[in-house]
Amino acid sequence: MIIFPAIDILDGDCVRLRKGDFSRKTVFNSDPLSQAKMFAEEGALWLHLVDLRAAKTGVRTDGNLVKRISEETGLKIQTGGGIRNPEDAMRLVSAGAERIVLGSIAMEQPELCETISRTIGADRIVIALDFQKEANGSCALYSRGWTEKKDFSIGELTKRYLRAGISGFIFTNIQKDGTGSGPDWEFYDQCSRDFPECQFVVSGGISSLLDVGKAKKSGASGVIIGQSLYTKQFTLREALNAC
Repeated sequence: MIIFPAIDILDGDCVRLRKGDFSRKTVFNSDPLSQAKMFAEEGALWLHLVDLRAAKTGVRTDGNLVKRISEETGLKIQTGGGIRNPEDAMRLVSAGAERIVLGSIAMEQPELCETISRTIGADRIVIALDFQKEANGSCALYSRGWTEKKDFSIGELTKRYLRAGISGFIFTNIQKDGTGSGPDWEFYDQCSRDFPECQFVVSGGISSLLDVGKAKKSGASGVIIGQSLYTKQFTLREALNAC
C-alpha cells in the first residue's frame, strides 16, 4: 500500500481545508517545494499534489512546481485539480507527474476522460470521486472544488471507468475530509465487495496509525494523509513503518 502525503495548494500556500470549505483554511507552509522536500526526507516515495484553486476554476498554473518537485526531490507525483483536457494532462506528465487525477471532468465528461486515458495511458489515470452522504444514505457526487452537485452515481461511474480499463480511484467523503474523525470505512468495505478489481485509495479523515492499518486491511492500494501529518498526530515515517 502506498502512503501519499498530501500537499493542497491554494494561492501558492500549503493549506488544509475543513470539509472542502475554502473559507475554513489553515496555512501550514508558504513554500510547497520545501514541504515536499521534508516529506522526501522522511522517506516518502510518492506525493499527492492538488491545486485547489484550479479544481474550482479549471485553470492550472503550477506546472513549473510539479517539474521542480520532481527534479529536486525524486518523488513520484500524483496530481490533480483543474485538468480539463488531454493537453493539460500531457503538460503535467511532461513536467514529471506520474499519475493524473481527474475529478470534475470525470463526473461531467466521461467521454473526455476516456480520451485522456487513451492519450497518456490508463495506468496514469486516477479517477477522483468526491461525495457526501445524503439523509437517505445515498452518496451524492460533487465537482468543481466540491461546489456543484452531480447527477451521476458512484456505482455508475466506477463501472464505466473499469470497463474503459481505468482501475485507479480516489474516493473521498467530503464530510470526513480535514476533520481527523476517521475515514468512511463503511463505504470502503462496500467498495471492496462491489468492485474487487478497483485499485482504490482511501482519502479523507485519516486520524491515527490505527486508520493507516485499517486502510491496508481494507484492500486499499493507497492512503492519502494530510491533516494528521501537519498537526503532528503522527509522523510520516511512522505511517510508512505501519505499512
